[in-house]
Amino acid sequence: MSKFILRRVFQSLLLLLLISMLLYLILNLVPGGPFDMLRTANPRITTTQIDHLNALLDLDKPLLPGTYCPVVAGVKQACTIDPGRYLRWLAKVAQGNFGVSWTMKIGQNVMSMIGGRIGYTLLLMGLSTFLAIIIAVPIGIYSAVHQYSKTDYIVTTIAFFGQSMPTFWTGLMAISIFAVGLNLFPTGGVSTAGSKGDIINAISRILTLGKAYPQIAGQEGKLILDGLLHVALPCLVLTFFNLAGWSRFTRSSMLEVLRQDYMRTARAKGLLERVVILKHGLRNALIPLVTIFALTIPSLFGGALITESIFSWPGMGRMLIEGIENVDWPVVQGILVITSFLVVFSNLLADILYAVVDPRISYG
Repeated sequence: MSKFILRRVFQSLLLLLLISMLLYLILNLVPGGPFDMLRTANPRITTTQIDHLNALLDLDKPLLPGTYCPVVAGVKQACTIDPGRYLRWLAKVAQGNFGVSWTMKIGQNVMSMIGGRIGYTLLLMGLSTFLAIIIAVPIGIYSAVHQYSKTDYIVTTIAFFGQSMPTFWTGLMAISIFAVGLNLFPTGGVSTAGSKGDIINAISRILTLGKAYPQIAGQEGKLILDGLLHVALPCLVLTFFNLAGWSRFTRSSMLEVLRQDYMRTARAKGLLERVVILKHGLRNALIPLVTIFALTIPSLFGGALITESIFSWPGMGRMLIEGIENVDWPVVQGILVITSFLVVFSNLLADILYAVVDPRISYG
């Protein structure tokens, strides 16, 4: 087992290195740059000034190791061998430094920007994932045990509907019905206008025993309730989307297990049907679900691009969209690299969990 883990860790590191190189090269080879909007907004800006700005951001250097011939005041200087922007960037990333924002918050550290958004994404994605799991698994089991019943047909229909409807349409319908029509929830945002803070500020203050956000002292409970009201609709949309797929996976996996000989043997021994289903059936049916649940880890941190944008939720998904729109490649690179790491890590975790869930699997 230990040899398998070491081998997979080594493979994962090589994969992450390749992914980081592809992400960096693709983003930096895209036509345009962070100062194109300056040229459009101010036609009098000169090429020399743009070149100076590019030099400040190291954008005048070659992407990969090669020859670099700087130009100062229009005069070409002596050429040198440059290690390339990618290697310099990779060295900083290895230290947890993704650079500074180009356009969104000029000069601000990307990691601090990500840190300011991660709490909102964890709240939204964590709630929706938890609700989807605790609802989808029992529904899938019940649907499998009562195959072709009315409940099974209803669950299957709802699942197909949930999987086929895009989240932007579901989100817009939720806003139209529950926010505009019934006026039960806010249309978006994270707090009511005029509030001195929000739910994340309140949770941070509670966790730090009152040291953080002194301006919201005494309002923690009110802000948490207000935040839960604002997160309800986006959470409902994401829960419905995940619930549809996971209930179908649970059903199909459970149906395959129910037909196995050891399930009939367990019943023949006189075990209660509940024990047969939950103890002997569910554990073996969890094998395909482990992969699905493990692969939800990246989304917990990466956020939901479309849903967060529709509901103006200030999470990682919306931040990625804003970074692309503003040609802020350090922000985009930071989010994509972290998400890539989580994807690779979750696959490794899934392989390890296979052996935990199913004793028949051994990596020895």
